[in-house]
Amino acid sequence: MFVEKLISILEALAKQVLASLETHKLVARTLTLKVKYANFQQVTRSYTTDEDLDLLTIESLLPILVARTDAGKQPVRLVGLTVSGFGKKAKEINRQLDLSLSDVF
Repeated sequence: MFVEKLISILEALAKQVLASLETHKLVARTLTLKVKYANFQQVTRSYTTDEDLDLLTIESLLPILVARTDAGKQPVRLVGLTVSGFGKKAKEINRQLDLSLSDVF
């Protein structure tokens, strides 16, 4: 039961993270989960994809990352999500400059 509630909280955090990426016109490929236990020990677990992260991908990765921690076995004090491996949105980087010779000389 606790793990399902934790995943639900993480999904809400993921929506906030993705909204921030959208605001900045960025994409990310690595998702990192941080779990701090009640005894203040902490672990991080991450996963890097070949594709840009979207909500469905993150929702599928969260149970995998949580399962790689002791959440549910140890009391949890804090959780967090971060993303990295940033790039610009595809439509932003597909613009090319016209560098014809007439512009140079």
